[in-house]
Amino acid sequence: MVSKQAYQEQLEARLLVMQTEIDQLKVKLRQAERALEEYKVDFDSDGALEEMNEYFEEIRITLYDLKAANDEVWQPLKTGIGEAWNALNDNLTDIHHRIK
Repeated sequence: MVSKQAYQEQLEARLLVMQTEIDQLKVKLRQAERALEEYKVDFDSDGALEEMNEYFEEIRITLYDLKAANDEVWQPLKTGIGEAWNALNDNLTDIHHRIK
């Protein structure tokens, strides 16, 4: 059986992975912003500016979606970890008593 501490550490490790992914997307977003400004004049003449804007918007949406998914998954897990742990222990205790 996994201890409550180990379970919480696993959740925290998953959160760190998600935060790392968010940070990586933020870096890509900043790079896209800089590239957009640096090459705006050059790209504007051949329609590539629109393509860059679309790419930039895709990154922004992905970053927003990942952050929202992170919050949506992590917050209930974080706030409900004690309740889930207690429910698991109650169920295991009931099973143990039935076996005896």
